[in-house]
Amino acid sequence: MTEIDNQEKGLLGISAALFLSIYNILSHHPVITDYTYISDFIFIFLSIIILVQRKTIYIYKPMLYFFIFVCFQSLLLAFFERNYLTSRGVLIRLTLMFLFFYITFMFTKQINRKYFSFFYYALCILSMVVMFVQGFYVYILNIGVFPLIPFFDRASKDIDMINIYRPTAFFFEPQHYASILLPFLIICLYKKRLTLSLLITLSILISTSTQGIVICSVFWIIHIFEVKIKSIYKWLSLVAIILLVLFFLNSDFFTFSQNKILNVNISDDIRVTRAWGVFYDMPLEHKFTGIGMGVVNDYITITGNANKWLLGQNIIARTFLSSLGGNFVHFGIVGGLLYIYLILKAFIGTKNNNIGRKLVILIFLSSFSQLIVFNNWFVFYWLFLFSLYFDIHQNKHDFLVLKTF
Repeated sequence: MTEIDNQEKGLLGISAALFLSIYNILSHHPVITDYTYISDFIFIFLSIIILVQRKTIYIYKPMLYFFIFVCFQSLLLAFFERNYLTSRGVLIRLTLMFLFFYITFMFTKQINRKYFSFFYYALCILSMVVMFVQGFYVYILNIGVFPLIPFFDRASKDIDMINIYRPTAFFFEPQHYASILLPFLIICLYKKRLTLSLLITLSILISTSTQGIVICSVFWIIHIFEVKIKSIYKWLSLVAIILLVLFFLNSDFFTFSQNKILNVNISDDIRVTRAWGVFYDMPLEHKFTGIGMGVVNDYITITGNANKWLLGQNIIARTFLSSLGGNFVHFGIVGGLLYIYLILKAFIGTKNNNIGRKLVILIFLSSFSQLIVFNNWFVFYWLFLFSLYFDIHQNKHDFLVLKTF
């Protein structure tokens, strides 16, 4: 038994496993301000225990390079006093970025793998049950539903943001549900648990998450060509998928998802192409320097650059940029390439782990249409990967190893 494995034992490893599994549910609950959440406070408390117990800390170097560059770039922009930036805003964003990076590296290889699998699988199964029940209410009874988020105060949220005719289980929106279930689908496909895989897929269809449906289809296709069966059965499986898609497109139950997928304007889609459009319309200087994270609305409004991307958008949409293109906008060409380097290194590092490699693919695909950098999804996905499916022994040259105190 190695030191890395020993670190995951004990109450700390079990507690970290529990809170990581429900991290994206707890992230709905602000504490003190809109920028701090109960989930983060729990991990900060547990990290103090790690420091006291003198655990070994493992920092993934490609992630460290990306983080150091982002900090340097943010401070440099603040120093040159860009008119769309404020010192307070830069400080808040740097603090949040450090918080998510800190949680990620502090808990790499601190989470009990056995208990995390148990808690995560239990959450997925329970979420699926709730999704099917909500789907029955919405699609059969035509009764609206609200997210079943524990201790969630609806009055504190903008009720217009919640579509009561889209089932979400325990999450704020369908895409969050799909993001939680997709790793479970990857695992079930790998273990050839076909019935459970089909139920997961059906639940994602019921959620009407376009991103979830598309990525789900990608992993099914990968799985069909990976399994060792005769070619004729692979082609029959593809035919079956096509028939399911045709059923989906002609079914009254999934009209909302049908309309979303069939009416996507690729040249003007907020999730897929908006970030790239903003980057294309930025001046050359800003393409190299970036504009800083979380300021795209102020940047466009004040400078007038790329202002066509604000037309007809509400305040939530005006501040959203998906991560892959958004990194080039926020952090410039170097920052965007460093993020791609991070994913590429993780992909290479999981060459001997089928599930781990698919988790890296999931992170990459999600980056096209989801905000997945320095937030709760950043913590969840990377800790999921490092805790269960990334061999630090085989990739020790990619980790900075530190002893606390």
